[in-house]
Amino acid sequence: MKWIGRALTQRRMIVSLVLLLSATGLAAWFGMIRQEDPAFPYRYGYVLVHFPGADVEQVEHLVARPLEEEISEVAEVDEIRTTIRAGFLHSIIGMKQTVYDTDNAWDRIRVAVSRAEARFPEGVRTPVIDDRQVDAATVVLAVGGSDDLRELQEAARQLRNRLYSLSAVSRLRLYGDSGEQVTVAIDDSRIQTLGITPQQIVAQLASRNEIVPGGFVEVDGRQTLIRPQTEFRSLAEIANTPIVLSGGVSVPLSSIAEVRLEVADPPLETAWIDGRQVVAVAVTVARN
Repeated sequence: MKWIGRALTQRRMIVSLVLLLSATGLAAWFGMIRQEDPAFPYRYGYVLVHFPGADVEQVEHLVARPLEEEISEVAEVDEIRTTIRAGFLHSIIGMKQTVYDTDNAWDRIRVAVSRAEARFPEGVRTPVIDDRQVDAATVVLAVGGSDDLRELQEAARQLRNRLYSLSAVSRLRLYGDSGEQVTVAIDDSRIQTLGITPQQIVAQLASRNEIVPGGFVEVDGRQTLIRPQTEFRSLAEIANTPIVLSGGVSVPLSSIAEVRLEVADPPLETAWIDGRQVVAVAVTVARN
């Protein structure tokens, strides 16, 4: 304890040391780097690829394999986890924990995906890459004021499309968009007169809306997807679908039922503010 007693006798030295440490602390406090929304390395992201009409085996051999082969050549990539369904592929990409310059790494991954895309057969849609999974929304805009959810969905989508034109916006996402469904409201009195049941109508519509893989044709070393015209693409096509009656005569579906686009029931997701249902647009601002 002798050194404590000696230190207490050196008041000038203690005061000078305290002032020096205080000045150093203040300089560090005012000089430190601050961010309202701190940046983190974007080490995880995903790639989505749609291949309409293809079965699981075709997606695996013609899309997943070339995609994984090209991405695995990027040195920063540590893992690739791919989920395959009929007509769809979802690959989660993870980088090594030692990678901090993730922007350049994702640029190389995009180049790799472009190389893989050149190997895809015809009919495969452009891959979608999302490398900003850790970003938090800067602001969330809620669209409300109406009891018509379809009207809110349309207004929110228009707002999202307008926000896309802003250079400062890097990411937009809708919350509370319940999705849509096609409703066929059958006129009971009309079908009874024509002698057809709702079950027969459903069976005929289902047979027209089958997504059947058509296989491939190889020409000059390039594979071309054959897509049978077996799925509906618009409300008009559904309404004009011929329904065959018991006597062999056919009538358009619109003559015995009303075809309309409605909010999905049950909804895929909902958003609420102050007890009222809304559709929200989450905006993420690009980092400088």
